[in-house]
Amino acid sequence: LAKIKPFISKLSEPLPVDTKINILLNIIKALKSAIELLTKSRIRKWAEVMSEFEGFGIQGSVAQRNKNPLNLRWSRYQFGVRDGFAFFADVATGWKAAEFQLQIAADGRSKYYWPTMTLASFFTVYAPRYDNNQPDKYAQYVAGRLGVSVDVQIKTLL
Repeated sequence: LAKIKPFISKLSEPLPVDTKINILLNIIKALKSAIELLTKSRIRKWAEVMSEFEGFGIQGSVAQRNKNPLNLRWSRYQFGVRDGFAFFADVATGWKAAEFQLQIAADGRSKYYWPTMTLASFFTVYAPRYDNNQPDKYAQYVAGRLGVSVDVQIKTLL
């Protein structure tokens, strides 16, 4: 908002229409930037909590060796596959892949997840029992750390 205040005060001045339009475009640009920042921070928090559950902070874990915070099996950003999971050239790319995966799951671009899934149902697909996971525990852990219910729709985590 601090970036917008100078523009708003200018709008009350007697200025040509073209100048006011440029001011409004700058306000819109600043608001878009702020919205993007807020959205990314929520997705990042979700990713960070999942990375804790995946053991990313544990020295020598598969997630850490592969620079793959969410233990993704595949990603468009991967460098290759190791231990059955995607591995990335660097940690920054692993985080980019993690955030992208959660973003497309929650906004409807994924073919495996949809925005109206609950956190509980998301984890039955993301970490299925048949793959030696405990999706109920995973959902409860993430929900608890995010301060939401396991019944929250994932689109609300954007």
